[in-house]
This record gives sequence, structure tokens and C-alpha cells, in this order.
Amino acid sequence: MTIALTPTDLALATELYGLVAPGQPRELLDYLIDHPDVQIDSEALQTALQFPQHKDVALAAYSIGESAAALGLERPWTEGQRGYVMSADTAALLSQARSGNA
Repeated sequence: MTIALTPTDLALATELYGLVAPGQPRELLDYLIDHPDVQIDSEALQTALQFPQHKDVALAAYSIGESAAALGLERPWTEGQRGYVMSADTAALLSQARSGNA
């Protein structure tokens, strides 16, 4: 069973951010952090992130999901047919975590 990050989970969010691999996974996570409450599909993400192939978005999302699962966490966004969206609260928390990993 996995749990969602809450606004009081800064240490856990910092650990998650640090586990996300540099490169495409980190670029995807940073994009979602920087665009809270914006729903975007994988094709638009591929374009925005300039990933060479469409599958790169799915592979990056999978990698982040594996890092989250290793900590007992859900993916830090919701995902569906219409795309990915990270809540403003989660984005703010992960933005703080990113600052702690700089």
C-alpha cells in the first residue's frame, strides 16, 4: 500500500526528489512542479520537454513512480486519459524539496 504526500511531508518529499534520476525523469518532475494544476497529455509533455520519443515520457514517469514506490509513496501526480496533473499543494512541497537538493 502506498500513501500520498501531504503538506507536512517535507523530509519525505526531499528524499523522493533526491531519488529521482537526473535526466528525463528529473526534467519531467521539474516540469510538473513548475506547472501546478495544469493538465497536460504525454504528447504535449514530449514537445515541451523536447524528448526525442513519445515513449520517453512514459519511461520517465515510470522511473519517478518506482522512486516513489520505494518510499511507500504514490506518484506525486494524477494521471488519466487526459494527461498528467500535479496539485498545487504537492508542487509547492516538491518545490521546497527541490530547493533542499540544490
